[in-house]
Formats: sequence, C-alpha cells, structure tokens
Amino acid sequence: MKKYVYEIPAIVPLENAGLGGYGFNAYLDSDLAIKARRKIIEPPAFNLFKEEGIKIVQTFFGKKYKGMPYQFVEESWLVHAICIPYGDACDLALGQYSLESFFGSNWEKINKDEDRKPIWVDYAPHNVDSLNQAMCLRELFINWANKTNVCLND
Repeated sequence: MKKYVYEIPAIVPLENAGLGGYGFNAYLDSDLAIKARRKIIEPPAFNLFKEEGIKIVQTFFGKKYKGMPYQFVEESWLVHAICIPYGDACDLALGQYSLESFFGSNWEKINKDEDRKPIWVDYAPHNVDSLNQAMCLRELFINWANKTNVCLND
C-alpha cells in the first residue's frame, strides 16, 4: 500500500459561506515533518520557495505581491505557516497540537524518541474567506510539501 505524504480533503465552502467559510485542513505525514524539522534550510532552497511562492500568489491575486508566503520553523524545512496578504490575516498554519509537538521541550522529546511522534501533522485555516484564497493556500502547501518530500527523501 502506498504511503501518502499529505492529505487535503476537498475544499467545500460551508453553507452560506461568509468570513472564514472556505477554510480547510491539510495533513502532513509526521515522518516528513520530522525530517523537515531536523534539516536547516539553506539559502538556495529558501530563495526557490520564495520565488515560487511569489509566482503562485501572483497567479491568484496579481503581480503586485512580492513577499514571502512561507514561514519556516526556526530556519528548518518545516513550514510553520503559509500566509497570503489578501484578506484579514489569511493563512494555513500548524494546528495547536502540532505547534506544541514541533517547538520547545516537546520537540526535544520527539526528536530523541520517535515513538512519541504523531501520525499526522495538521495545518489549520485562519480567515480563509474566498475560494481564491483557499485555492492559493492549497497550491502553496502542495508546492512546499512536494518539493520538501523530493529534496529530503532522495
């Protein structure tokens, strides 16, 4: 049976979708998350993610965007949050349990004893108000997860 690196359930707006009505969760395999958290991201990879992230955001929202949509955990390959500037603090970020697992003393425990690792690492939405925002965040997540998987599992 094939092991999936990530899962993103269908993006289906809530009934009478309003503010936050297009949020979705994404789930990353914990083995990849642990590898990503352990490895420092070097400038060439960081710059590639920035360049590709800008292009993805520009595809959905126009050519003005020049920022960095990816926020990495302590200069590692693991993404803490994917943020887009369109809307009110719109992002897809590590969920509360995953935040606790990959920072501070909890991370030190998981890093030493992989039996403590979670099965999945969850990313939760914040202020995803439109289908365009949801699709942009999804594409950014897929871009990062696929490239991270290829680069760290060579």
